Amino acid sequence: MKNELFREIERMKATLLEYGKEFVVNKGASDEDIARIERIVGIRFDDDFKDFYKFSNGSQDETWGGVFSDQPIPISFLSLESALEEWKSLGDWSMEEFRRKFPRALDMSKLDRRVKPFLRHRLWFPFGEWDNNTIVYYDADPTEQGKYGQIIVYQHDPDFVYYVADCFLNFLRMSNDLLKKNQEWFEE
Repeated sequence: MKNELFREIERMKATLLEYGKEFVVNKGASDEDIARIERIVGIRFDDDFKDFYKFSNGSQDETWGGVFSDQPIPISFLSLESALEEWKSLGDWSMEEFRRKFPRALDMSKLDRRVKPFLRHRLWFPFGEWDNNTIVYYDADPTEQGKYGQIIVYQHDPDFVYYVADCFLNFLRMSNDLLKKNQEWFEE
């Protein structure tokens, strides 16, 4: 594991402990587990993404981070098996198809030029979520302006996809910043 990734995991842990939350990690995924998922979905993950999952295979439905779509949203990390099940339920659904069914539902002018115009796509791997209304994806099919492995987020109501970060490590940095700024996510 690279030092930068380790620092971000430690920063996540420190923030959660500061808020009185336990930081219970799952058994990490093995190289074989990750390779199997990559073969099934046809996506090659970057080293930081793999190392994060080797550290802990998801967050057991606990909030470990956040993402910004049109607002800050807490997220948990899916286990690879849960992510695979979510991925299997997805098909490609372009924004154009969605607009034909719901003509006033999307403002396409807000779509980031790095993200292909889909609401669901087989080359997006889901790894984070909140309440099944927000799904964070590892994007293995960006536009020419984008970068393989960039992180994007789908948000329901209003349905749209937002660009988040150019890679998993930068996503984790942003996620930790949001985690630190939103203690109310943990207040009961």
